[in-house]
Amino acid sequence: MKVNSLSQSNNFAARKQNVSFGANMRSLTESLGRKVGNKDGFLSKFNEHIEFEGYNLPFAVFMAVLFGAVLLCRYAAARDKDERREILTRDSITIGTLVFARPPLKKAFAKLSQKSTGLALSINPKNYEKFNPLKKLYSYLQPEGGIKVLTSSDIASKYSTKGYQNGFADVLRFVESEGGNSKKMILKDKSLFASVKSAFESLSDGKKLEDASVDEMIAVFDKGHKNRTKEVKDLYSLLESSENPLIKKAKSVNSSFDFVTTILIVPLMLGFVLPKTLEYKLKQSKKANAADNKAQNPSQPSVNVQSFVHTMNKTNSQAFKSFTQMVG
Repeated sequence: MKVNSLSQSNNFAARKQNVSFGANMRSLTESLGRKVGNKDGFLSKFNEHIEFEGYNLPFAVFMAVLFGAVLLCRYAAARDKDERREILTRDSITIGTLVFARPPLKKAFAKLSQKSTGLALSINPKNYEKFNPLKKLYSYLQPEGGIKVLTSSDIASKYSTKGYQNGFADVLRFVESEGGNSKKMILKDKSLFASVKSAFESLSDGKKLEDASVDEMIAVFDKGHKNRTKEVKDLYSLLESSENPLIKKAKSVNSSFDFVTTILIVPLMLGFVLPKTLEYKLKQSKKANAADNKAQNPSQPSVNVQSFVHTMNKTNSQAFKSFTQMVG
């Protein structure tokens, strides 16, 4: 019985200790969670930069891994100062080009394509029109943030009438608000133009689509979304189908951004600029090493190999002639 009492006492003490440990960990976790949940706190702002989004690394974590785990480890494993210099030059240019050069190029291509297609292919930051020129330039140069080039999923949602409160009128509003040109966008595709024209003129009391302003088009399609004619229903069927010409065109232009930026970056920056830079650095390093060696050994004469060989040949020739004369 005494043994059982001792065992029970030990079990109770262990349970008490475990409860205390668990309670402390839970309170610590809850306290940390409350601090992260406080939107004005440091931890909440820090968490926004490192929080994972699906399969994508947060930009801050990506940069830390790229420069910390890749570049620094390669630098630490270098065998000598020349290799360390090469790693810093080559890898820094490669990483900087891929991370910081591609996003501005994609944004620039998106804006240029908007002018020719009429499609809105990017989303501007809030109050972008009020930005000064330097702030607008910074919106292009930011790897993350600033102007956002539409992804395929963005295009699928923005250029379909599904999910919009006012249907096609809201599609037109989106295009105009982000710097596109609705009329040019419609005129670029024959099947879309025919469908929009039929829908508009079925609601507009005799006004032709070609003569209407964008504001008039939006007002007519606001009314048409509530009182849909057959022509409006046909337009909506087109824009909600897999044959939606706006989505197909926008995705086609969107995918070309990556192709063009890759073609520009890989051959130009990584195939030409980087090798030329490394070649120049190597020549400079050799010149510096030669100057150091000469400074350390000033009494050692420099040897001209060609002159030395010529002198030796001349001396040997004269010695051979003297020998033949003496023998003869």
